[in-house]
Amino acid sequence: MSQPSTGLLATGTVWTSGSATLALAASDGTIRQQPLSLGQLVGWNLHGPRRCIGTWNGETRRQQLCPHRHPIEVDASASQCPPCQAADPGRRFARGDDLTDPRTFGLYLAWFAPGLIKVGLTAVDRGNDRLTEQAAVAFTWLAEGPLPAVRRAERLISGLGEFGESVRRDRKVSAWWHLGEPQQRIAQLRDAWHRTVPQIAGDARLTVARPRMCDLADTYGLNTRPSSPAREIGPLRVDVTLVGRISAVAGSDLILDTIAGPGLLNTRTLAGWTLTSADVRGAAAPPMRALNLVGTHEQNVPETLF
Repeated sequence: MSQPSTGLLATGTVWTSGSATLALAASDGTIRQQPLSLGQLVGWNLHGPRRCIGTWNGETRRQQLCPHRHPIEVDASASQCPPCQAADPGRRFARGDDLTDPRTFGLYLAWFAPGLIKVGLTAVDRGNDRLTEQAAVAFTWLAEGPLPAVRRAERLISGLGEFGESVRRDRKVSAWWHLGEPQQRIAQLRDAWHRTVPQIAGDARLTVARPRMCDLADTYGLNTRPSSPAREIGPLRVDVTLVGRISAVAGSDLILDTIAGPGLLNTRTLAGWTLTSADVRGAAAPPMRALNLVGTHEQNVPETLF
């Protein structure tokens, strides 16, 4: 099917100030945001072929669409072709190729599951957005300072072997139904803060933060134990219609309550499809398959993450 002139290209889920939206790019690269709120009924018609989303231009605040309209495998979680991946500023940042960003950066510990905590960094002016994009269930700040010093501290802490710099998606999502009580994860974070801060306190370029713990489970709808899906929504393909009510949203994952039951939707697989609004009345069941999270991980690194 050819792409309709009224359709918009899905480019991914974006978190801003504790709220998730689906970013949709018009043909000129301008972005519209569709809210992804708890309890919201959403509906999309998918039009193809699925193609590379290009790169985000932070200066113009527009999506630089892929000039080659490179096709993307329908079930891939990566939604950029190799040339756009190479040009993506966020990927260069993640590789450590660029330490020239003049902003102040914060170093944090993020909790994802009992005993599973990671260290990371983000620009201070982004607030909590980096944490919600990763689906961190709770977090605390460690320090702030210029990017080279914060990056050095991040690598020092991860090099000690207790806290890594990344967490696989399968481990994040699988933990949603075994989070325990909020006070338990806060206690784990507080203990981790007290063990970690002495390792970086001697760096004069860093300002150590006080131990302030933040829990995000309510933001995602995870404190009320969302429906536990045995299936995921997919594979997505041309002419599929997705309709469901959002019962949980964390990072790039949604749990949609559909007429076929609850299903997990990885919105990374939605990126690259052209979407039009679907009639939510009397919608057909979306494609479903057995849920298998083993080994799944996150591949996209949008510029705004940092």
